[in-house]
Amino acid sequence: MPQGVRFDLPFDTPVSGHLEYARARHLRRLWDIGLVRSRAGFEE
Repeated sequence: MPQGVRFDLPFDTPVSGHLEYARARHLRRLWDIGLVRSRAGFEE
């Protein structure tokens, strides 16, 4: 599988107006299904 491939998009990519809500929701889902099991797992 090729790695480091760059794709140029000829248009602006959309950004959610509810970024913090979406991030919290997705992180909660990861916690609920057990993919993240500690607070340290959420640190970037």
